[in-house]
Amino acid sequence: MEAIKVRVPIVVAGVTIGEGAKRLKKETKAELWTVIYYDEVIDEICERDFYPGVPLSGRTVKGQLNVGAPYLLPFGKPTHWASIPKEWEKEFSRFCLQQTIKLWEEIEEISGKVVRNCDLDRLPVGFNWDKTRFVENLRHLLFHL
Repeated sequence: MEAIKVRVPIVVAGVTIGEGAKRLKKETKAELWTVIYYDEVIDEICERDFYPGVPLSGRTVKGQLNVGAPYLLPFGKPTHWASIPKEWEKEFSRFCLQQTIKLWEEIEEISGKVVRNCDLDRLPVGFNWDKTRFVENLRHLLFHL
C-alpha cells in the first residue's frame, strides 16, 4: 500500500490464522480485528472446492485447460485433500453432489436457461466439453456413488 500512498489503519477479518496474521501485521503495520483466531490449521479450503462446475472449483488438473478436480468422490480425494474421515467420504460426497445439483437447478430456474457442460467456466475432471445438461451428469454420478 505504501507504493500508492494509502494507509490502512485497521484490517477486519472473519477468520485469522497465526502465520498469516503475523505477516499481515508486519507488512501493513495495521491493527487486526478478527472474529475467530486459530494459531494453526490442518487445511485451508474454500467451499467452492466442493461444488463441481463452479468457477475455480477443486484442484487444477495439470495439462488440462480450466479443468478442476473437486474435493469429493469421484473427482478427488476428500480424505487426503480435505481431512474428511474415510468412513464419511462417500456420504459427504453424496451430500455435496446433492447440494451442487440444487445450486445448478436454481441457476437454471433463475436464468431460464439449461446449463450445459460447454457453458461452464471450469469443467470437472472426467466430463466432456459437450452440450450435455450439466445437472444430468451430476445426477448420474450421484446414482452411481
